[in-house]
Amino acid sequence: LIKIQNFLDWDKLGYNSISDFINSQILNLNSPDSPENIAHIKSVAAKLSKKIDVALKLDPYKRLLLVCGLLIGINENESIIHMFNSSSGATLLYDTIKRALPTSKFSYEKKEQLLTSFRFIKDAPELQKEVTSGKKTGMPLKIVTDELLTKSLVGYSIIDLMRESSHIDLLGHLFDVFTKYMQIGGSTGDIVLTPSHLTKFMSQIIDVNEDDYVLDITVGSGGFLISAMHEMETKVRKRKDLSQREKEEKITHIKEEQLWGVEYDANMFATCVSNMMLHGDGKSHIFRGDSLKKVELTREEESKTYDELFAEVEFTKLLFNPPYTNQAEYIRNGLSFIKKNGRASIIVPKQTFTVSNPVILEEIFKNNKLLQVIDLPAGQFKTKNKVVGTDVAIFVFEAGVPQKFNEDIVTFIKLNKDEVGTKGKQKGIPSKKTEKIYDILTKYIREGCLIE
Repeated sequence: LIKIQNFLDWDKLGYNSISDFINSQILNLNSPDSPENIAHIKSVAAKLSKKIDVALKLDPYKRLLLVCGLLIGINENESIIHMFNSSSGATLLYDTIKRALPTSKFSYEKKEQLLTSFRFIKDAPELQKEVTSGKKTGMPLKIVTDELLTKSLVGYSIIDLMRESSHIDLLGHLFDVFTKYMQIGGSTGDIVLTPSHLTKFMSQIIDVNEDDYVLDITVGSGGFLISAMHEMETKVRKRKDLSQREKEEKITHIKEEQLWGVEYDANMFATCVSNMMLHGDGKSHIFRGDSLKKVELTREEESKTYDELFAEVEFTKLLFNPPYTNQAEYIRNGLSFIKKNGRASIIVPKQTFTVSNPVILEEIFKNNKLLQVIDLPAGQFKTKNKVVGTDVAIFVFEAGVPQKFNEDIVTFIKLNKDEVGTKGKQKGIPSKKTEKIYDILTKYIREGCLIE
């Protein structure tokens, strides 16, 4: 029995239905930081990873892309689930994914590049015959979908979260678990995604708002853009000067026009596009590109430079976590696309600005001003090869304003402990104390780092 006291917004409850109210306000489905959400996603991901690995021998990327494809297909046409018991289910799923990528949203070249990543679904013979997983024998798509439909203790599944929780980096969490013990790329054998509590914090400290145009030049699964989307949508919902229709129109514009990302890796590019689609991205501004050379890779011929790609947009906020190599070059390139007085929140190893090429560092500070450095607790990013986590810090810049080293004050903040879980099912999951800590830090930074 749920008792609601002093609830005054009954018109909103009627508009969204009691079911939506319970999902978002009581079960907290729409919170990206909900421990129940993250724990359930990781639990299902661990089971899926084991089943797919044992039964199908798919590498981590294909495991993730298979789940991406299933979520896109089910989102496009839920009745397709009933066909997964058939040997033709994989082909039908691929065809459904193809229909879910309309030319109104994707150029022909981008659509073909995405379909290349998903083509193994219809071509892999192992997806078209029965397999045994534990005590269960059946068609692979049916076995995987059953896990996605499994309800948590509080009554929701991964499919439910896909439909109801528009601000969870669902595929980022799945990727993290799927690649837990796998070396899959990067200079140390890792592609490491930023935890959602940090993407949220980094969006908040630079005050991402509903009028911003946000860029991530190494977008990964899209976690930063999803956090930015959450901040922007929340601020629109709170505005009292807009009608409900005007709010919906503004939110649609945010999703269609104001969130941009570039990713080099073809499989992560497909993952990010899938993630953004599932979050209601109405017009994809996710591109495949080389952010060191600043060249788009979506087209095989006549590739655009980033200057051409971004010619009609003026970015006001930059959020990203560059790869472990050439970090200063990525930072310089990212900042170059942000308008004067725009803000950037960048997370890199603490030593980045002491070991990088001095010429590039000089160029960064000639054109941008460092405002704050937030030194995070040790071990934020655990590598898959069991090396101790990399020590990182968040660097906040004001773009287009030269650093005056003899005059400008840079605020350094040391966070000794953030209360993120370290053991068992709570490992890597932020606690209520974590939220409080980062809320206090956010307020302090946004008020100009002034001590009352």
